[in-house]
Amino acid sequence: MPDASVANVLLVPARNGGHVGLFAVDIAAPGVSVRPTPSADRARCRSSVTYVDARARLLGELPSRLLDAAIDDVQIACAAEAVGAADRLLELTVAHAKVRR
Repeated sequence: MPDASVANVLLVPARNGGHVGLFAVDIAAPGVSVRPTPSADRARCRSSVTYVDARARLLGELPSRLLDAAIDDVQIACAAEAVGAADRLLELTVAHAKVRR
């Protein structure tokens, strides 16, 4: 999860019975574990978050189609970011290849 290690509260979509709820989880609550994970992008803090019997406050229910659309949007944004990073790396590689001896 991006930036979880610097957050106070996490917004977590999760199943609540037959519905999908949006929950607020206090990062310091018992049962919440945040562990840094390696990332190629050192400008971002990435973490693995584990919840074991952690208390959460239900903020509201979400239509599952809305959650699915949000997940699609995030995946598209991540893919676009990766393409941009790869493009920049290619530019740097070509520039380096032109001047190396």
